Parts: sequence; C-alpha cells; structure tokens
Amino acid sequence: MVEKYDTRTVLKDYIDNNGIKMTFIAERTGITKDRLSRIFQKERRLTADEFLAITEVLKVDVNELMGREEAK
Repeated sequence: MVEKYDTRTVLKDYIDNNGIKMTFIAERTGITKDRLSRIFQKERRLTADEFLAITEVLKVDVNELMGREEAK
C-alpha cells in the first residue's frame, strides 16, 4: 500500500521547524501571504506550481521533503 502524504502539512512542518517566515516565502514566490495562510489552513488546494515554487525558494529536494528516496 502506498502511503499518502499531505503536501501542505509536510511543507508547513518544514517551514515551522526551520523558523521560516511566510513573508519570506510570499516575497520570493509571488504567492500572497493570505493565499499561503489559506493553503496551510487547508482552506484551499496547493497547486503543483505553488508547491514547486515554494520548494524552490526553500532550496529543498522534493523527494527528500516528502520522505522518499530517489530511484537509482
């Protein structure tokens, strides 16, 4: 069985655990703080483009973030 990941929760945990401010993410991704707030409160979906923009700003590997090892 494949374990399902909630990308919003994983991202929010990473952001919180690393002391990253929503303002930092908003300024560098172009996603408003209000939209980020609604995403992380699960009031709206996180699009693939938003997810990739956030992970790029955080300089974190998507596979590593999601707890998956890259296929060799």
